[in-house]
Formats: sequence, C-alpha cells, structure tokens
Amino acid sequence: MRELVECVSNFSTCDSATAKGILSAFTSAQGVFLLDHSYDDYNDRLVVTAAGKGRTLVESIIKALQSWFLLAAWAGMQSA
Repeated sequence: MRELVECVSNFSTCDSATAKGILSAFTSAQGVFLLDHSYDDYNDRLVVTAAGKGRTLVESIIKALQSWFLLAAWAGMQSA
C-alpha cells in the first residue's frame, strides 16, 4: 500500500526572502509536491499545501521550519 500525506502549513512572515526559503524546502525535496501556496505580506502569512510520502514530507516540513526560524530571526536582527 502506498502512503500519501497532505499537509497545510501556516507560517507567519512578511518577508519575501523568508517565504522563498520556506517554499524551497518543499520544492527541493524529491517525492514532495507543492500543491499550492498563498503569500500575503499585508497579513503576515504564508500558507503552503504540500503532499508526499510521510517521512519525506515530515523532513521537508522540518526544513521549512528551520528556514522560517533562521530567516525570520535574521530579518528581526536586521530591523533592530
């Protein structure tokens, strides 16, 4: 039996570079499919819909979270 998992993730960011880093975590993973995304810098939100094999999808979500944390922290330090 094949396993396919769908995930809808919501990230809080108004920085386009951070959004690109998050999306890259999904698009660079083999076997993960970026189904849709919506970026709204006015409301500080990026919503990503992705699907893939369970473990591979979880690994790409972790990479996306790492990108969000590192890039958002960097953007915060730059504005301080």
